Amino acid sequence: MRKIVAFLVALLLFAATLVGVNSYYDAVITSARGYLDYDVKNAKLQCLDAVSSSLDENTILFLGSSELDVSDSLNITSHPKNVFHWGNSDFNMMLYGGASNQSLSQAIHLGALGNRLKVKKVVINLSPQWFIEDFLAPEAFADKLYPEMFTAFMENEGISVDLKQRVVDRCKSQLNTSPDKLRQIEAYERVYLHTGNIADLWLIEINKLITSNRDKAILTFSMNPPKATGPKVVYDDIDFSALAEEAELNGQAQCANNDFYVSDNYFKKNLEPNLGWLKGHLKSANMHDTVEYDDLRLLLDICRELGIEPLLVSVPVNGFYYDYTGLPESERQHCYQNIRDIAGEYDVQLLDLSGHEYTPYFLHDI
Repeated sequence: MRKIVAFLVALLLFAATLVGVNSYYDAVITSARGYLDYDVKNAKLQCLDAVSSSLDENTILFLGSSELDVSDSLNITSHPKNVFHWGNSDFNMMLYGGASNQSLSQAIHLGALGNRLKVKKVVINLSPQWFIEDFLAPEAFADKLYPEMFTAFMENEGISVDLKQRVVDRCKSQLNTSPDKLRQIEAYERVYLHTGNIADLWLIEINKLITSNRDKAILTFSMNPPKATGPKVVYDDIDFSALAEEAELNGQAQCANNDFYVSDNYFKKNLEPNLGWLKGHLKSANMHDTVEYDDLRLLLDICRELGIEPLLVSVPVNGFYYDYTGLPESERQHCYQNIRDIAGEYDVQLLDLSGHEYTPYFLHDI
């Protein structure tokens, strides 16, 4: 009897400690709301409470990939974090994404966040590279499969069982090289989509408790908010023409040593030593019938079921560089047209920027 009492007391003390620590993390995260809008490190992306706390009535969710992750040292003045002074603004974007995030991972993340959106709109930035066959390595997808986000996705009652099953099946097809993640997804499938068992349920509940506190701890100790500088940005006062001119000058200064209009440092470090094998290596690439288009449909199906209005943004490849790699123009045009067709199929807004393949300095990405 004494052992049972001692165990229960220890369990209560442990739970009380977790609650106290969790409250501390919540307070720190809440104090950094503006900063968290524009931070795109994994520590934020896998912390559901951190993202949710910043989704107020003046913030719109912006889903993307590597174009969101820009080094502060480059001083890209047109990046949202600089336009809106890291949240010191009357309007903000919640940037969510980073390298290796594509339609499938973003479908899960939007499903997790959907009920927490105060503004039922989302911007989805589509990189054409996503639609190159086998572009996404299974290991990269597994790395973006965050337990907290997947749990919230599965627990979202606004998403139908059928749609959840389609997402789960697609996830399992991508996890052949990640057996631990595959077992987790199969456990979630049994609990949330089938009858489940007590062992799976306990495993998921314990995992929720551990990962929530762990993710908040990692985020809390990794945050480095910049000091607020200058007056608060008023959206209606932003001079976008002046901002575009400044971006043009910024591009000219950063892309001076190559004919691809690629940032000088990236060209020198990553492209110049590999120009030999890069030439023509994508000449056989397929972009017209890859599974990524079905993943995009999954993402739009989630928007439809949750009553979220999406704006798709179709950005171009860098034509100067991708001509060198041999990526056929016909495949690129197939991709752009498929995106137009899917936007029409779902009757959603599309900002089509694909005509800017040869516009220098149009997009900063790796």
